[in-house]
Amino acid sequence: MNNSINSIALRHFNGIYIAKNTNNNINETLSIEELATLIKKFEGYGYIFSKELAIAISKEERNVIIDKLKAVIKVIEDFKSDKNYTVFYKNFPDEVINMNEIDLYINQILHYWIGYLPSSNENIIKEDVEPSKLVKARELNLIDDEMIEKLFIDLLSSNVTLSEQYLDDVCVLTNNKSIKELEKYMEYIQMKETLTTVSSYILKKEGVLIGNFKTTTDILRLIAKISGDELNNKHIHFAYFSRTELSQLMTKLENLQNPMPDIKRYSKPWHSFFKLYAKKINFNKYPKVKKAVDMLFGDISYMTERGKINEEIKRLPIMSEEELDNFVKGFTIFYGDYVREILSLLNKAKENQYEKLLLGLENCVTKVNTRILFQLYDRIINLKAKDKTVPRLVNSKGKWRRLKESVSLSDELLNRVLQIVEDGIKTQLKEKENLGKVFIDQDYKNIMLTTSEKDSNVSLRPMTRGSRIKFNPKAEVLRFFVAWKNLDEKTLKELNTAYSKLDEKTLKELTPMYSRVDVDLSALTFNENLEFNDVVAYYNQKKSGFAFSGDITNAPEGALEYIDVFDLERLKKKGNRYILMQIRSYNGYTFEEINSVYAGVMELTSIEAKEKKNMYSTAITEGFQIVSSERTTNTILVDLKNYEYIWLDMNMDGYRLDVFQNALNCEEIPYLNDMLRYFSRKQYITMYDLLKLNADVRGVLTKDKKEADVIFEKVDNKNNLALADILSNYL
Repeated sequence: MNNSINSIALRHFNGIYIAKNTNNNINETLSIEELATLIKKFEGYGYIFSKELAIAISKEERNVIIDKLKAVIKVIEDFKSDKNYTVFYKNFPDEVINMNEIDLYINQILHYWIGYLPSSNENIIKEDVEPSKLVKARELNLIDDEMIEKLFIDLLSSNVTLSEQYLDDVCVLTNNKSIKELEKYMEYIQMKETLTTVSSYILKKEGVLIGNFKTTTDILRLIAKISGDELNNKHIHFAYFSRTELSQLMTKLENLQNPMPDIKRYSKPWHSFFKLYAKKINFNKYPKVKKAVDMLFGDISYMTERGKINEEIKRLPIMSEEELDNFVKGFTIFYGDYVREILSLLNKAKENQYEKLLLGLENCVTKVNTRILFQLYDRIINLKAKDKTVPRLVNSKGKWRRLKESVSLSDELLNRVLQIVEDGIKTQLKEKENLGKVFIDQDYKNIMLTTSEKDSNVSLRPMTRGSRIKFNPKAEVLRFFVAWKNLDEKTLKELNTAYSKLDEKTLKELTPMYSRVDVDLSALTFNENLEFNDVVAYYNQKKSGFAFSGDITNAPEGALEYIDVFDLERLKKKGNRYILMQIRSYNGYTFEEINSVYAGVMELTSIEAKEKKNMYSTAITEGFQIVSSERTTNTILVDLKNYEYIWLDMNMDGYRLDVFQNALNCEEIPYLNDMLRYFSRKQYITMYDLLKLNADVRGVLTKDKKEADVIFEKVDNKNNLALADILSNYL
């Protein structure tokens, strides 16, 4: 998806951005007939205009607003249009439901062998799409300059790691701003990933390095970002840097108070960097940097304070009182690390050492980022729950891994830690501006707090992992879909060259294997206890209660796959409570590399499901662009009993799959069972909890919306979750 202000306004605000007209020079506006035609066009995708938006559109210059609305429609079409892509069976689902299993597999095998597709398998284009009988049209809002400006500041000052899409949004919003203006905006930034992304973008675009870098690791992270690599303490593949760029980087390093500890911590990549670029750097201008380089190349020895603490931790249980005092005093200088490790420290310590360690925690909680405090709070409430059916999962660099529980502390001690953490959060929230009277819709109890958006995919509306979204209980059919297209020639050549590392002759011979993109849609069923039951996929197409549209393995003109879940009550009676929507890349490319994978779910009546147009745009309730750096993504988990979608947006480890063999295997099933139990059963801090805490500390909670100064409306067809605002101003 090519990002733009139109995409940003639609995804964040469910709206259309119209810039303020400063010259009032309007030659021609839309006619009533043209406005009506445009309204009808948007209705075909499940959108209507708010009164305010319709009036604003009617006052804009005709040609300008037509181009604007065409651009918005193109964004919508990425998520909610079949784009005339190829589908295996034109008359899906009836043709599939009525076909015997042998014929299904004969057709599929012929497709694998010779590319066969049943005749007339293209989608039928229907200009007039009937409104969905079950899904309300989404009301598009008017988005003005002030709202875009606030969003820009909220994203910059977000208290969590942003997704790649949100970081790209920030970069788009920097356009048309001067360096002088941007230097002021950079002061809002809290998160290192935001800092490095924006700084590298501006450096590449303008040739100027700006931003407040507080540590050498921040600068190394920037260097890695510019190099197209990730921060790593062993190896970074560095890009070429000009003397001008190196001079700016060295100036930032020299201006740091004490660069030595962090350079020591990442000594291997820094050693490689200076070995590569030492001849281009005049070290006489940078004495601090020269000292660090001398340390790296063995001319001086140096041990960091943090390194000393790591050694001391091993002796914690046998420390004397004086040693413990000195240890706590030294460790709490690194207050973020101390808070992160407090449970581990208590777990190692003796009972008579608890008080000193807790006193150290009290000294840290008013200094550390509240995001870290909420992460600790979440960890404690799940330890206290003692639910052995909920495994411990952690997200490490975009991969969810199961860890064995290592902490065993009494409820009394956990409650002490919890109270200290809560007091620290409240103390910090009190320092923010007063909110007055706050109204919070009860729906926020179903939306979960997030402390990282790093590996999230793109969605039509902001949402967080673990959140529960009601679907219409009258839905007779849930239709999952995935759409994608082959790589263009330029991208294909770049990726194959990077992957192969082979000579041109061998690469040319292998290219046909990689010249296509094959994405697969699956539906997995689970019982009440979240134990795997069955799967519907390209290798298991005929299942009672499901219809699969057929497996397309090549998408030069784009392709679509559908799975219909059409007998919900019968599925429940057969012991299926949950259905997982899963998307896999078959022939090796990550979703990020493909960059054209869109997916979602429709809520249909049985009559709508039999319409000739398979992509019933007005019935799409959840839509995604899958941009993960992995090859398997779990999007949503359908809870048939409670009529809910559980938002997962969770990527699976690539090492569990082989290229050209991505069928569900025995190793994955226990992993999936654990993963789903974690997301559906763990104890969460909800958005309601967070907002109520803010209301209690910074204002007064009210049940009367009319008297409220701050309103958190129900997230519905009109109002998106104000995620950027919440993560910036309330976390």
